[in-house]
Amino acid sequence: MITLASIILPRLEVFYLEEWIEHYLDLGVDKILIYNNGFNSIDGKNPCIKHMDKQELKRRRALQSAPNYMIWSKKPHLDYFPDYSDVEILDKLNDIDSKYNEVKVIPWVCGEDHDSPYPNSQNQMFARVLNDKKNNWVLNVDPDEYIVLKNHSNLKDFIDEYNDFNYFQFYGKTFTKRLRNKPIREIYSNCGLWLDGGSKWLAQVPQGSKIKKHNPHVLNFDTMNSKIFKDEKDIWFNHYKAEAELKEFDNIIKKHII
Repeated sequence: MITLASIILPRLEVFYLEEWIEHYLDLGVDKILIYNNGFNSIDGKNPCIKHMDKQELKRRRALQSAPNYMIWSKKPHLDYFPDYSDVEILDKLNDIDSKYNEVKVIPWVCGEDHDSPYPNSQNQMFARVLNDKKNNWVLNVDPDEYIVLKNHSNLKDFIDEYNDFNYFQFYGKTFTKRLRNKPIREIYSNCGLWLDGGSKWLAQVPQGSKIKKHNPHVLNFDTMNSKIFKDEKDIWFNHYKAEAELKEFDNIIKKHII
């Protein structure tokens, strides 16, 4: 059993979810848990804002695509689909929940379903999923991240190949951002940056093993036998990362494109 767990802001992700879900079902994922962070509830005391360069934050806000009440202040420049109401966004999410038997949408709003402001809400999500032993293998990727396997047809074949290990850590390539009404395969444009800033993981925590650390980029537990992939020889993820195109594409990335 492979369970994928991810936390989402519905306004950023809902119209991209079906392609992402089908990609991971094709890769052998058995269950997908989508934790719904809700509307206008991600900020709180956001450490990302505190440490962001003022000029960079000003640049992003100048590109703001939606009213203040809709946006995540770390990423005001993204497409928040302001032409859709909250009800329409939620209806779309519920339709996806109903369409796929393998998908479960879980309410995860701070102050209602838990008391951990973002980003700790994400860590609490992982604790909950990892402690549920029915999940067996747990995969951590975001909806803008697509795993690529070079030598295996699916993740179960990949796990079987490396059956001495119970923890895999892997990195990504930066791609240009997703676009409305376009499958990612139609905007397949590699920006050339390898070792995307944060790694992701696939893990099986044995019964009784103590989890020492868990976050979106690394997991640590007793009896961990890990294998880390830092190149594209076997497994990586394509990251459709909007920041790369907005800030870096012309002056850093473009020269790397073949």
